[in-house]
Amino acid sequence: MSIWSENPEWFDAWIEHQAINGYFGSEVQHKVEDGELAGYELWDLDKDGSLGVEAIRAYCERLIP
Repeated sequence: MSIWSENPEWFDAWIEHQAINGYFGSEVQHKVEDGELAGYELWDLDKDGSLGVEAIRAYCERLIP
């Protein structure tokens, strides 16, 4: 198992937070705020995988005291 598959809710919440902070632009931001888009749907926007790498880094950094 991977950390991603063991904690999918954390990763979905993380990307939703990125969207609310405007990472994907105002249209996506408003859709997330209005509940029209969920975190798991936002991963389709990570075409090159760079956001996934950033999410894994953030996940691991939170575990280091």
